[in-house]
Amino acid sequence: MALARALLLKPCPMECSMSTAEKTWSCRISLRISYGADGTLNASTHTQQFGPIITDKKDVELWIRRAQAAILNPSIPESEYLEKTEKDLKQGTRALQFSKNVVCVHVSDPELTDLSFIDLPVAITTSLDDMQNQAAVRLARDADPTGGRTIGAPMLFNFNVMLKFRTGVLTKPDGLSDGATGHLQSWKDVIEGKLHPLKHGYYCVRLPNDAERNRSKSRSNFQKFAASFFDTTTPWSTIADRNRFGIPNFVASIS
Repeated sequence: MALARALLLKPCPMECSMSTAEKTWSCRISLRISYGADGTLNASTHTQQFGPIITDKKDVELWIRRAQAAILNPSIPESEYLEKTEKDLKQGTRALQFSKNVVCVHVSDPELTDLSFIDLPVAITTSLDDMQNQAAVRLARDADPTGGRTIGAPMLFNFNVMLKFRTGVLTKPDGLSDGATGHLQSWKDVIEGKLHPLKHGYYCVRLPNDAERNRSKSRSNFQKFAASFFDTTTPWSTIADRNRFGIPNFVASIS
C-alpha cells in the first residue's frame, strides 16, 4: 500500500517491476537519467541505484519520495537526499516541477505476480469528459489507434499508462458520492463498454481506505474489502461481468 500511495504523487515517471521472490520481500530503487535539467535528451542514459535494498515495506514511500526529490533537483548531489526526513522533503524546494527522468522501483515478493508497468505524471481529474483530454489517453491512442492492444482500468482520479499493454488507469471508484448519479452512470457505461470502448475492455480496482488499513495489514483482507465494496455498492454491484473488478482479476488478465 505504501507503493500505491507513492504512485499517487508522481512529479516524474516511475517504472515499476514486480517479480516473485523465493523467500523474502525486498525493494530496490534506482534513478534512470536520460534528460538534462532543461528537458533535452542526453547523449547517453545512465542508471544508478538509489539508497540501500529496502527490506521493510513501511520504508518504501519515504525512499520513493527521496528519489523523486533527487530527480527534481538535478543540480544537487543525489547523495544529499539519502537521509532526508519526510519533514525535510515537504519543506524543501523543487528546481523542477516535473521531470522526464525516471524513478525505477523493483519489488520482489513471494506473493507477487510478475508484472511491469510505467506510471506517468498526469493531472488529477474528477470528470469523465476529461478522459479524452488527458495526456496518457492521447499517448495510448497514438501508439494503438485501433485499441487492439489497450486495456483501460477506471480507478476514478488518476490516469496512468502501463506501456507494456497500453493500459489506462483511473483511481478511487469510492470517490464518488451516492448523489453523483450522472458520473456513476457514466462509469457504469464505461465498464460495460458503452462509452470509450476498448477491445480488451475496462477494469475497476479499489485500494483500502485509512479505516480499513487500520483494521488490517493483510493483502488478502484488502482484497476482501474491495470485493465487498464492489458486491454491495451500486452501480458496481449491478454490472454482470464480475471479472472486471478487483486487483486480482486485473493482474490475471494482463499476466
